[in-house]
Amino acid sequence: APGLPGAGNILVFNNGNEFKSYLRGYSSVDEIVPPVDGYGYRRAANSPYLPVDPAWTHAAETPADFYAPLMSGAQRLPNGNTLVVDGPAGTIFQVTPEGKPVWKYIVPWHYHISLWQDEGASARRTHGRISDDSPRIIENSVYRASWYPPNHPGLQALDLAPGERLEDYPDLLDWASAAVVAGDFGKRLADSDFDIYLDRDDLILIYFKQPCAAEDAQAKFFLHIIPADASDLPAERQEYGFDNRDFRFGDMGKASDSWCIAVAPLPDYPIERIRTGQFTSEGAVWRAEIEVGE
Repeated sequence: APGLPGAGNILVFNNGNEFKSYLRGYSSVDEIVPPVDGYGYRRAANSPYLPVDPAWTHAAETPADFYAPLMSGAQRLPNGNTLVVDGPAGTIFQVTPEGKPVWKYIVPWHYHISLWQDEGASARRTHGRISDDSPRIIENSVYRASWYPPNHPGLQALDLAPGERLEDYPDLLDWASAAVVAGDFGKRLADSDFDIYLDRDDLILIYFKQPCAAEDAQAKFFLHIIPADASDLPAERQEYGFDNRDFRFGDMGKASDSWCIAVAPLPDYPIERIRTGQFTSEGAVWRAEIEVGE
């Protein structure tokens, strides 16, 4: 943009995964100087568009360490630094024109599980503890991030004083699993193979089974949320009269060899009742009608 270092150039996040015939296996942020003549792009006959090389580029010192095959982005900042978003890794960082990292932030949420900044993608949270014996991908992806100056009009009405870190918030899944395993949370609400608990204070449903076989971990649930006022529903759901969510244990919780648990947060508008159950290709195996009220 005008006024920024490199104004008029094109800054692009190069995923490195655009063509099946050309897979380099790492990403970079590339700045190119377009060969423009007014509003036209000059190109010699039988030649590709210029430039041959970028005017500036940023990649990891070991290129394969920085690879985002989808999403992601980059933004040039007024001080000349560049804000970079590694979307699949949920990582936002800033680099100087010389490529020196200024800071890095990892989005600390995996679905409803809080993570720590030093927790790598090979680690998982297991009932309140970190275990490295079962590597998996942490689903904390972020589509885009943008920098706004502190005097931006959209920020003037907000309290920007630092608060608690997201990493310090209670881990909802750990809390729910500990409470259910201890047997001191709620009561069974449906005659099914699974226990369902409703926390009216925090507005969450907890689905639980112990022991849990492999086929149980793949069980698909449906959740219909019927509000007291249909106008509270998203516009695309108002004609149906309820909000719908389908999920498995792996989508909203975790499964181990001995137990499965899923946590389904509910919207904060007044809910009249909830209809939920297990869904198969043959239809609903069971369903529970839960009266919530105010």
